[in-house]
Amino acid sequence: MLSLARLLDSLRHVVAHLPFVSPSEREPEVPMVRLPVVKMRSMKDIRAMLPFVDDFDAAERARTDGALESALSMSRPKNWWGTGAGQRLLRAARDEGLPLMWVPRAATIKELDNAPDADARLAVMAAHQDEIISDCEDLLNQCTDEDLNDRVSLALLAVDAMKAGHHQAAMALAVAIAEPLAVWASTPRVRAFESKQDQADWEKQRKNRSTGGKYNYARIEIGRLPPGDVEFWDFNDQVLMLPVPRFFTSFFPERGDPVPTSLSRHAVVHQPTLSHFSEINALLSIMLVSSILRSQEEWIEEVRHDDARCYDHDYADD
Repeated sequence: MLSLARLLDSLRHVVAHLPFVSPSEREPEVPMVRLPVVKMRSMKDIRAMLPFVDDFDAAERARTDGALESALSMSRPKNWWGTGAGQRLLRAARDEGLPLMWVPRAATIKELDNAPDADARLAVMAAHQDEIISDCEDLLNQCTDEDLNDRVSLALLAVDAMKAGHHQAAMALAVAIAEPLAVWASTPRVRAFESKQDQADWEKQRKNRSTGGKYNYARIEIGRLPPGDVEFWDFNDQVLMLPVPRFFTSFFPERGDPVPTSLSRHAVVHQPTLSHFSEINALLSIMLVSSILRSQEEWIEEVRHDDARCYDHDYADD
């Protein structure tokens, strides 16, 4: 074992033989750079901002308040920011089957929130039809993932038909695209269960022939929430899927069921009528398709970003 005395002697020897560097030969000092202070946002900070997400100035304040911006992102669709819209409009969207994720723009969301009833809300959307269609087109052009190419291209053709005044053709095409998209939107990307039994009950309900099946997935998810206000972590998922139950509303012409007045996949496929192929239903169908495709694009981006972070190039095969 090396004694302490011998170790000190060795260090003295090394130091004595180090080359001498004069001050003029030394590297110039690197000037100190003051880095910006980055404040980390905790979940406590974000939760503290949740009571303010429906304030009219929330979008403006979020530009300089990271915790508020995170709270808004987690609990409200971006087109709702700064409109004052919250639980009241969510309930209306659920009752009336309105697709309000990503579109329409904030000013129209504000009008919808202030509208006194369902007819007034449809009138608001009809009045802003051209700008809503333009916003849908912008959304679709943001969907650049190659896995979405076919559906996005067809949805843009539906937009073109609508802009050209052929709303029946636009609606028929949009509804054809919408069915698989609506099924996708009906299942949350992340689902937590209280127990294995809870998960088993959920799976059983989805498979039940009378209460389940793909056309009832959204109804099951919406129904699992207790009455009252929707919690912040469920809000955005709910906005996305709220139009789906009406879109898939039960309709059996052979039983003498009346044709649904609101946008209905089954009416379009099984008993199309001129009255059902209305301009407002065509608008709703394009809003539904555009909002779900944009949500799919966002989900794909998140998944690929997370995959990239998990992939360590130091251990990659040559």
